[in-house]
Amino acid sequence: GCGKSLTALALARLSPTDRATVSGEIAWGKRPRVAYVFQNPGESLNPVMRVAAQIREALPRTLSRREQDARILELLAEVDEPEAWTAITGYLGRAKNVTARLNALRVLTMGNWPGRQTLLDTEGRKLRASLNGYAAWLGLVAGDPHVDVFARMRAEERRKGWSIRHPTLSRALYCGFAANGDRLWTDEGLAWLETTLVAYARVSEYNALRLLAPLTTWRWFEPGLREEVRGLLARVAAALPRAEYAFIGG
Repeated sequence: GCGKSLTALALARLSPTDRATVSGEIAWGKRPRVAYVFQNPGESLNPVMRVAAQIREALPRTLSRREQDARILELLAEVDEPEAWTAITGYLGRAKNVTARLNALRVLTMGNWPGRQTLLDTEGRKLRASLNGYAAWLGLVAGDPHVDVFARMRAEERRKGWSIRHPTLSRALYCGFAANGDRLWTDEGLAWLETTLVAYARVSEYNALRLLAPLTTWRWFEPGLREEVRGLLARVAAALPRAEYAFIGG
């Protein structure tokens, strides 16, 4: 009864003008943006409006339509409810271009919903029909945060048409996993990095250098991880002598 709600409404110029007189000003830091969650937020949702359209209303207008779509998909995936996954798969089915399809597949890859693997396998067959689509698919596989990402990458390495000597396909798979923060820093992830780095350098030292990017700041890692990565780098340097591999071996 002390006027909290009325004051909050007045700050956003939402107070009823027939019942309140608002004057003065309040300085609101360097980023004058305020978002409200009202006491009964359910009443603020329009039941005849699609949820994506309602989410879009709250997104910055500086984002492009595609960027907004990508953010909406990410927010729906965070809900992790059957209705959210239905909305995302529906968006995938309506997608008119490859970018939209990839945005949907990226968030679907992150989830644990039933039917995930079947749908991804179906979409993978479509994407592999072109080189650019194949490279995009490999990036999705490599970025998967689930523990089975290693088995899935091995399956891609065995797939007919893939080769470690193919610069586009090998780079998409290997560099994609080097950016996978969920799995790279596990014991299995670091073991994969060490083995792959040595094998890849013998094919393309230039591309293999990209796999080292996440390790460049190893001196500032937590002590346990720092020593583990230091040992990894020493073993890689020993396997790739500087005389033959000037950049990596050095």
